[in-house]
Amino acid sequence: MTTKEADEVDFFNTLPDDIIVSILCRLTISEAARTSILSVRWRHLWTFFSASLDFDASNILHRLRLCERHDDHERVSLEEELDGFKRIVYKVLNSLQAQTLESFLLCFDVVGSDGDIDNWVQFAIQKRVKKLVVDLVPSYLAYFPTYEHCVVPPSLVNLSSLPCLRVLRLSHVDVSGKDVKNFLSSCPLLETLSVVSSRKMKRLKICDSHAKLRELEIRQCFNLQRVEISCGSLVSFTYTGRPTGINYVRVPNLREVVFGGARVDHTFTNFFRSIGYDHSQYLRVLKLELYLTFQFWKVRDLDGPFICTEVHALDWLQEVKLIGFCDGNSDVAFIQYIIENATNLKKLIVDPISPLYPTFTFEDEVISQTTNDDFTARIIRMHELLVPLIPPCVEFVIL
Repeated sequence: MTTKEADEVDFFNTLPDDIIVSILCRLTISEAARTSILSVRWRHLWTFFSASLDFDASNILHRLRLCERHDDHERVSLEEELDGFKRIVYKVLNSLQAQTLESFLLCFDVVGSDGDIDNWVQFAIQKRVKKLVVDLVPSYLAYFPTYEHCVVPPSLVNLSSLPCLRVLRLSHVDVSGKDVKNFLSSCPLLETLSVVSSRKMKRLKICDSHAKLRELEIRQCFNLQRVEISCGSLVSFTYTGRPTGINYVRVPNLREVVFGGARVDHTFTNFFRSIGYDHSQYLRVLKLELYLTFQFWKVRDLDGPFICTEVHALDWLQEVKLIGFCDGNSDVAFIQYIIENATNLKKLIVDPISPLYPTFTFEDEVISQTTNDDFTARIIRMHELLVPLIPPCVEFVIL
């Protein structure tokens, strides 16, 4: 050890324990735990860590799915790795002495781990966690499964009071509308609620009594039939999935709205027709995510007409980003519609490449979305088509 390094160690040793713990909380839990070897004094300081715990086994689960039915030896090895992951979680949780916790993220195999998961979630609740993220995907399922074992940790269902929780994100956790109501009632400071892939979610009602809720996200809850929202504090709403009835009773402060799905047009248009359209006063971001259910790479002609049966004023729209732009007649007409109706538009971004399918492989043939020469030609064509349509006051960007 050099003299400079020794001086730095001596400097840290002069600091009070609470200052050192504050510094450790800026590290990851694994980094903080490694400091226990520095000296006798440092051996237990990391146990007062109160920042973010991130127990994410998604990489192991992903590899388990890939080797399913193909390599028994590798599967056994990965299952042992998953057991080792579980032991590490218990070791860390049993060591921590802090009374509070900033964030707790858990992504783990739900099958055969119900009791463990509930213990871990209960730990986070007891530590008055501010942000709780739980993703319970079974390891043996394929990428787009029909979930058979999505459970709700009892500690969540029986939640009576969690006054510090501000963010709750649940993926593949079978919560119902009643459970969500309980979460909101038990967490008076909750600002963000996200529910992804819940089969039990059939009806959801968000009331004005949930005065702190600012962000609501509902994705892939395919049994959801009805949503009612009356929440003056809500500024962001996301819904993706099958078409469903959404009643916007009172959402005067919405600034960001995202709709997505294979047949989301009804949900999209219904938003503008609800309650005299007064919920759009502060709208700044409107995002539409379309998921095609057919083999779209076989479509050769995207030059059909753009059909718009209604015209809406988009006076508050300031920035638009189009992903997967194909420079067909419909694409150009859609941009023209935006420009004509968004009188305060400041920026238009066009991305010609789909983020989901940059290349496609079928049998022995690899079909690239575009070659370099084709891509350059498309960029030139986009400029020729779009620049004449765009006012000088609008910034135009092609990615």
